[in-house]
Amino acid sequence: MDFFEHQSRAKSKSVKLYILFGFVVLLISFLVFSLLSWFFERSDRLGDLAWSPFFLISTLWVVCFLIIGISLSKIKELSGGGWVVANALGGELITSSSQNPLKRRILNIVEEMAIASGVQVPHVYLLKENGINAFAAGYSTEDAVIGVTIGCLEKLNREQLQGVIAHEFSHILNGDMRINIRMTGIIFGIVFIARAGQAIMDSHDDPFYPEEEGKSRWYLLGIGLYIIGILGAYLGAIIRSSVSRQREFLADASAVQFTRNAEGIMGALECIGGYSKGSRIWNPRSRQFCHMFFGPCMKNLMATHPPIEKRIRRIIPSWNKAFPNTNQISEGKIFEKNNFKRTSFTGNQFERRKPSKFEHTSVEGDKSRASSQKSIMHAQDLLKKIPRELTVQTHDSFGSNCLLFAMLLDPHHSIQKKQISLINQCTDSKISQHTQKIFPYLTLISCEEKLVLIEMAASKLSFLSPEQVKNFESVINMLIKEDKKFQLFEWSLLKLINHKIKHIRTPNRQIHGRKQILSRLNECNIILSTLAHYGKDNEDPNLAYNVGFKHLNSNKKRKLIYKKDCTFSKLDLAIARLNDLNLRAKKKFLEACEITALHDKNICETETQIIRTVASSLGYPLYLLAKMN
Repeated sequence: MDFFEHQSRAKSKSVKLYILFGFVVLLISFLVFSLLSWFFERSDRLGDLAWSPFFLISTLWVVCFLIIGISLSKIKELSGGGWVVANALGGELITSSSQNPLKRRILNIVEEMAIASGVQVPHVYLLKENGINAFAAGYSTEDAVIGVTIGCLEKLNREQLQGVIAHEFSHILNGDMRINIRMTGIIFGIVFIARAGQAIMDSHDDPFYPEEEGKSRWYLLGIGLYIIGILGAYLGAIIRSSVSRQREFLADASAVQFTRNAEGIMGALECIGGYSKGSRIWNPRSRQFCHMFFGPCMKNLMATHPPIEKRIRRIIPSWNKAFPNTNQISEGKIFEKNNFKRTSFTGNQFERRKPSKFEHTSVEGDKSRASSQKSIMHAQDLLKKIPRELTVQTHDSFGSNCLLFAMLLDPHHSIQKKQISLINQCTDSKISQHTQKIFPYLTLISCEEKLVLIEMAASKLSFLSPEQVKNFESVINMLIKEDKKFQLFEWSLLKLINHKIKHIRTPNRQIHGRKQILSRLNECNIILSTLAHYGKDNEDPNLAYNVGFKHLNSNKKRKLIYKKDCTFSKLDLAIARLNDLNLRAKKKFLEACEITALHDKNICETETQIIRTVASSLGYPLYLLAKMN
């Protein structure tokens, strides 16, 4: 299954269906115009407005403005982060407070997937539902969350859970969450017409009382608006379902590519098919978010998902149509009566009132079934190598900030003493003491393992207030400047942190542009030259550079830039301009980076650092690169 083939097909159909949304809005506007013209035609004062061109244009403008305005308002609300959707569905943030191995297992899987794809770890929410289901919500990778049901954790084994989470990660990485939010907002705006009609009917609850002239006409107006609104919502739901079904096929294909294991997601779908409760979600708000789930969350509802059998056959055409008896399967129990509570939050200098804890834990005896996907296996190995004393710091904002400070401490005692003094001046003694305590453990791990920790810790920056973010940035910059030198690792750390902070300040920014690779050859040249110099100390860097640049399929010639000219400021500018590339162009460029690094048949630590930093800054998932898998 080719990811970009599926994506192009789904995107093409999605664009067409978005156009249909526009026609639905115009149809509603015209029907409202007809209804109001009928109403005014029977009025002594406003009869002249009925059926006039001026009134037609005015009605179209007003109705479209209202629907679009209300839709944008809803979209803005949902764009606040995936936790908005999770809370609306009654989700509980999964933290280390629970000792249940099933909760720990799902955190492990999500963490592995995030590290393998090169994105920050999303928070995980548990829904009090027995159906086998899951969802991904958020506007981008930075504010994404994943939700899983109790049934999902209790009925699926690790391999199947890995397939489900890979499916949800595909939604995150493919941009489906933004599509889902926009569709939810548009339908919400259309439903406003029905609510307006309902309000009119409620205010004229005795329409045929003979002593009140014209009351029946108002009541009929309310009925008409209500019917128009319901009709519009119905048409919108049809379009939403069509878009959703296409995106589900794409996510299934991407999950198989991600894990290199079709058995996982196929097994999860089979368990849904053989389960008496299926993937049902009983929460009343689920109707609004039904297109975000892994499986259909309601019966007798317009199909937002393809049939289970059809999805399985897309994965394995030779499937024998046999569903297992999932009712007899149990991985354990995670829910006990009166033990399902909303997360309570505690604050400190680095936290505000939002979910703030995310635990990495390893479940003893919970052995992963071997996956053929190298990047996931590599992620698992990385997590095993990192000392527990460091991974535990990424569970909250306090530890994450101390961890990031510790990474910038100089090994020379005199310089480190000055850096600790700076931390004391800008924060407090507890932070400086904890930073010093963490530092010795960082000397035991590799640069790549440090990058993983940075990505894990960066997710906690979203829980800082604007003032705290500003103070955090100030401390980071002072620590970097204190040793009077700016090294590659410091540049990588700063880029990864700034990428997260930029999202905090502009959460709804566009992730991918529309520029083609040929319009950014100079920028590609700078980064490819840097890779060639940093990774090829023992051979001619021109050889690695030429083979990488050739992959860009450009007739225009470029020369290797001298190492002294590959400055960090030029790299920053190049990355900023490369963010305007479209998804395919970013893939092409990062493949060229990979080819450059692999010219000597080996990707060294420095090359891994540069590629991972650049990919993260461009918002591109590493798992889509062919040779790194």
